[in-house]
Amino acid sequence: MNYTRTMTLTVPVELIEVANKLAKAFDPDSAGEHTFPTPQQQHYAGCSALGLLDNSTGVCDCDTYLPATVSASTPITEQLYEVAPFMLADAEALHASTLLDYETRWPDLIPPTLNEVKSFCDSVTVELI
Repeated sequence: MNYTRTMTLTVPVELIEVANKLAKAFDPDSAGEHTFPTPQQQHYAGCSALGLLDNSTGVCDCDTYLPATVSASTPITEQLYEVAPFMLADAEALHASTLLDYETRWPDLIPPTLNEVKSFCDSVTVELI
């Protein structure tokens, strides 16, 4: 596969579990369920990037603010780049595609419900490059 594009999705922290369930279905390998960081992981990464993290103690020198949203970026194919806006605008199509993938690759796992996918589609912010 040729990954020539990038997709960044931003979701409210309340939807991390749903977002990771959806990411699992679209990840070509097996680690999609770890795509979206927890607010604590995102906060820690931000502190580290800003040089506010004391590496000897692992403590951040900033306040304990946790973000209201989390973001994840991933390389994608041209094919996904073309269909992603339509899939994210149609919760039923996204749900059906996700169910098919779970039935095929992850039959022992519980996929997101249609209502969860609708909440995700209503809340997600998408950037395609």
